Amino acid sequence: MVASDYRIRGWLILLYVALSLVASGVIVGLIWPEWSESDSTIPLPEASLGALFYIILLLFLLRPMMRAGIPLDARTSSENSALTVGWSVLTAISLVGISLGTAYLFLLPLSYFAPSLVESMINIALIYAPIQKHWHANALSVLAFVVVGPLVEEILFRGLLLSMWSSRWGRRRAALVTSLIFGMLHFDPVGAFVFGYVLALVFFRTNSLFIPVLVHAANNALAVLFRKGNLSLRDV
Repeated sequence: MVASDYRIRGWLILLYVALSLVASGVIVGLIWPEWSESDSTIPLPEASLGALFYIILLLFLLRPMMRAGIPLDARTSSENSALTVGWSVLTAISLVGISLGTAYLFLLPLSYFAPSLVESMINIALIYAPIQKHWHANALSVLAFVVVGPLVEEILFRGLLLSMWSSRWGRRRAALVTSLIFGMLHFDPVGAFVFGYVLALVFFRTNSLFIPVLVHAANNALAVLFRKGNLSLRDV
């Protein structure tokens, strides 16, 4: 496990998140002033907002990560590297299946009480159609959802918070708490909780963020491909 005397304060993390939200919103508002005044689902500003948020938050988190000594490199021998990557992909595929199953179990009963809420959650755009017309927005969406997003979330949850709370509460409790928070911030809290807990175990096993980031990115990439192949694409 990562050993470090550095401890980041919770209020500082909340401040980083708030500043990232404000900064990304201001930048998008300055570039597309008509966006907030008309249709907030215009693809390019919407995708830019997500990408900018994660990029700005990543810049905030890099220094605390380096001070905490959290490794991001792959700590595997050359003969095991292919096996490690294959294991990560299989883990991601299995987690996608779990996420889809738990999402169905969560959204089905909720749809009877709040159908409009469930519809809005399902229709969140990951890829914009037609793809050729909105390729700029789709590139930013993939950057945010598959590349920068997994990196930022793993640095925050499995890197900083899990490492800090493990030394304070123990591994099991820290994994449960960080996974619970991680789940509450996603539209499928049960599936995201399971996903976060598995990645916490992977982090403990490898003592590196490399595999959790790889699994997270592969999971999100498969989710993008799943949405691309279904009628849930937003037609704008």
